[in-house]
Amino acid sequence: MDVDVNDFTADNLRWEQTFTWNTTCQEVPDYLFQLIRVYGSETPDWKQALSIQTYSSAPTITLSMAEGSGSYRWRVRPLGTLAGGVFPTL
Repeated sequence: MDVDVNDFTADNLRWEQTFTWNTTCQEVPDYLFQLIRVYGSETPDWKQALSIQTYSSAPTITLSMAEGSGSYRWRVRPLGTLAGGVFPTL
């Protein structure tokens, strides 16, 4: 399962940010969105990331960014129940 994530530019003047992505499979019923603040060139520890299950097939999520300015990394993982290629439902 491929999930291509679009480039994202944050509007630093707004607390609320919308993240969007594209998927090559329109049958994905749900996504896991993860966001983490990173410092310098450190490698993200995704186990420490904010993880939100979208409970939606819509490839978008809007969040309030409360941690302030800095560098953030994000990723999206498809969720579902199909065997062979889709992550299991949380």
